[in-house]
Amino acid sequence: MDLLENGDKQKVLICGNVEGNFKFLFTKVDAINKKNGPFDFLFCVGNFFGANNSQLVPYQKGSKSIPVPTYIIGPYRPEDVEHYPKENGCEICPNLTYLGKSGVYTSSSGLKIAYLSGVQRKSPEDPEECTFSEKDVISIKNTCIKIPSFRGVDILLSSQWPDFITNLDQSKPTFEYNGSRLISWLATHIKPRYHACGMENIYYERPPYRNQNESQDGINIATRFIALATIGNQDKKKWIFAFNLTPVDKFKTSDLMMKTTDETPSPYPAALLQQNPSAKRKEEKSQFFYDMDSNDKKKLKRRKVEFDKDKCWFCLDSKICSKHLIISTGNDIYLTLPRGGIVEDHFLLVPIGHHQASSVISDGARKELQAYKEAIKKYYALSDRVPVFFERNFKSSHFQIQAVPVHKNQASSLKDTFIEISNVYHKPLREMNNDLQEVAPAGTLYFYAELPDGVQQKTIAMMREIEEDLHKKTRVKPSVDEMDDEVKLLARKRHRDRLGYPLSGKHLAACKRPCSSKRRPRHVAIMRPKCTGEINRELARRKRKSAQTFHLMTMIFFGTG
Repeated sequence: MDLLENGDKQKVLICGNVEGNFKFLFTKVDAINKKNGPFDFLFCVGNFFGANNSQLVPYQKGSKSIPVPTYIIGPYRPEDVEHYPKENGCEICPNLTYLGKSGVYTSSSGLKIAYLSGVQRKSPEDPEECTFSEKDVISIKNTCIKIPSFRGVDILLSSQWPDFITNLDQSKPTFEYNGSRLISWLATHIKPRYHACGMENIYYERPPYRNQNESQDGINIATRFIALATIGNQDKKKWIFAFNLTPVDKFKTSDLMMKTTDETPSPYPAALLQQNPSAKRKEEKSQFFYDMDSNDKKKLKRRKVEFDKDKCWFCLDSKICSKHLIISTGNDIYLTLPRGGIVEDHFLLVPIGHHQASSVISDGARKELQAYKEAIKKYYALSDRVPVFFERNFKSSHFQIQAVPVHKNQASSLKDTFIEISNVYHKPLREMNNDLQEVAPAGTLYFYAELPDGVQQKTIAMMREIEEDLHKKTRVKPSVDEMDDEVKLLARKRHRDRLGYPLSGKHLAACKRPCSSKRRPRHVAIMRPKCTGEINRELARRKRKSAQTFHLMTMIFFGTG
């Protein structure tokens, strides 16, 4: 599913050192473009030209054409300088453009690409044509921060790798590389969403890291670092990489802030945010984002990664995820049965990505979520039922939207019931007129419910914000005497009917028993979960029903039934 409109999404290819193998490159790109394209860009990092560049002549003369608009950066070897006629960039042949030594290129679609050619200059004698200095990285940074409402660039291209980039990678890479501190400084300040490098003939895709800001008001977007090997290398290392990218300026802030399960803090020293790029690192201590105040030089203190997918019940990659209960899987959302449902045909809508709340998911995921809700409505309608959707965003790192069916004859009274019971517990709900993402930005804790109207066949959205320190406060639990007769009678009836399903005699008797003042009155629980024994007895039946439900839901969802 697209995050935004299809017209905003760009298809991008990036390749490593070409070394003059133009025929092999463009033949491969043409095949990829025909199969998965059309692609909008091909960016080449590392050495584009090699010792023999005769394969480029047919493309220069026009007898052959380059299938995808191709952009290259400058050389890092003195012998290749002659192939770049202008330092500020030029067209080498149709569909092949030299971006220039350094700068920021903005495409017609709004994609922002920062680029830095060459390797870091070590001495004044190094040739300027194939090296860069502090002046170059400062110039790129200044160009970026002048952009109105600057939040970061989409892509950073460099031949040389940044220093420190393998820090905090749990795979602990053992390869050696020639890293540049100036590139680390630049990446820290311009916050690219993708950073691509070549030169080392190494394929390395680092887990995404979260950028940092000097102030707490900044937007900390994530960066994906990709290093690519030389084209056609003997070890068959990956040398080309494809991805879709929507310009950063067309993204919602909540989408940029979404985290992944393998994300790490920034690997770069915290001092890079405040120092000049040429400032020397103090030998006695290096402050990293994950080690801001350590006095121990021998051991760095790493900040704990927020999410551990192996311990999450709802991440599909987790070993403890109950995959046998899954009914349907989409691009961003999957439909499953709960481990212990409230009633029959109780469903869960869960994001495939590890997201804390539905209020911060992407537009594409939100559209797919709504499509699943419509399918569930049609499924319930086959048996004269309507759904109650609700979400509790509190003490949960992977959200679930509950779908509970009630008989359609009860739909008209659901709103009043929710309001009355919430008032009894001094947790009033309020009806919403705006979308959830507008009233619940990232970090907001809430209870949210969508109730069927029962009259006009519309949905009533209700919400209550939860205080962050709610678990530290004493809850007010009213006794039976504090409730008037009308509320008691209504609550007893709702519990007895059990949302359209009658209670057993044992449970009905328990409902009529006097309640202890130290416990929540049982007869005001609208959706009390079944006891453990019932869950265990019904688990096998639910597994069998999952397959049957899958076929019916598939027909409804895809309109084949």
